[in-house]
Amino acid sequence: MPELPEVEVVRRGLQTQVVGATIARVTDVHPRAVLGMTGRQLGAQVRGARFEAIGRHGKYLLCHLSNGRTIIAHLRMSGKFRVIGAADSPVPYTRARLHLADGRSLCYADVRTLGNMRVVATDQLAGDPSLGILGIDALDPDFTSGYLRERVRASRRQLKVFLLDQSNFAGVGNIYASEICFLVGISPFRRTNRLTRAETERLHRAIVDELTAAVEHGGTTFDVNSPHLYLDANGQPGRHADCLRVYQRHGLPCRSCGDTIRRKVQQQRGTFYCPKCQR
Repeated sequence: MPELPEVEVVRRGLQTQVVGATIARVTDVHPRAVLGMTGRQLGAQVRGARFEAIGRHGKYLLCHLSNGRTIIAHLRMSGKFRVIGAADSPVPYTRARLHLADGRSLCYADVRTLGNMRVVATDQLAGDPSLGILGIDALDPDFTSGYLRERVRASRRQLKVFLLDQSNFAGVGNIYASEICFLVGISPFRRTNRLTRAETERLHRAIVDELTAAVEHGGTTFDVNSPHLYLDANGQPGRHADCLRVYQRHGLPCRSCGDTIRRKVQQQRGTFYCPKCQR
């Protein structure tokens, strides 16, 4: 599932490729790809509008248009945005195609049709129910160790469960939650109210460092041949999988101590950890 780093890489790609471009028409809309309206209505909402900026909050993409509307997109498990030229082959599993006036197309593809888009008035974003429940973005400068400390003090959850709660701060998913716990050397099962001030400060650094590194590596892709997994707006895979220390490495030796990486189901999700390095 694309998490903050993958969505940020897509955002940067779209910012470079489509800002300034005008939407000429919309085709190939799957009924589950758009919330609250039909494909015809989507076209009416965005036709003739120009992409002005591409934003992001947590795992949500925000495509701001010149007509005072914003396309909110969530990629869920397998959604992808891809910009193609007029002569390029169609993108497999396209669920919506925004034809640009210059002949290119912005395609939204999703093999599992779990992701979606919707259009809202830009001046109503602050009151949007999906965005309103999110905490501060994990790479926002205002996400400080002090902010994190207040959230930790108010919680009695296990650390990894805390990290996945998007109301605390937005963007961390299952991959990076396991990695962050390992990086900070704390068990994913430790209760957050038992963290010391020093551990919370290290946790803050680990969150920012891990997410930043993943963005720099273009995100995480596990199998470039699978239609389910993440590719950027140019159709390129991320390179961060080679840097993962515990995620999907159960049964293999820990890169730090040599002990065996374990996997345990935690709230219906796989948690990966080293029992020796993490306390």
